[in-house]
Amino acid sequence: MARMQSSSLDRRLADGCSPESSGVLAARAQVLVSPVTRRALVQGWENVLRHAQKAPAMRDPRARLNRCGIIACERYIRDVQLTLSTPQPLPARGMAMMSCILSNGMGPLYGRRSPGDLKFALEEAMAQLDASVSL
Repeated sequence: MARMQSSSLDRRLADGCSPESSGVLAARAQVLVSPVTRRALVQGWENVLRHAQKAPAMRDPRARLNRCGIIACERYIRDVQLTLSTPQPLPARGMAMMSCILSNGMGPLYGRRSPGDLKFALEEAMAQLDASVSL
């Protein structure tokens, strides 16, 4: 159930809903903070950086990346990858926020917004991952 509803559960967790408020949210939170998911998010960010640096394909069925925003925020994305790679436990809310940034086709990673929108989203998520980390 948690896998089938992962996008909506991630949004709820990212918005601050407590994982303890339901069994399905608790299950999704456990998946989000797992080492497997952390590695997948690091790889997802690496894929984003790699694709942003290539010229867009003419008939690519995927959502178009905000290439300029991603390139402008590469340093912040690298900081995100370092944080996700640490062995310390990370809060489910911050992990959900990172998941949402990567998967929301209408968000700053894909939209034609300014690079500042992506930077702001990354800063918000990083603040939830670790209060001592600042971009």
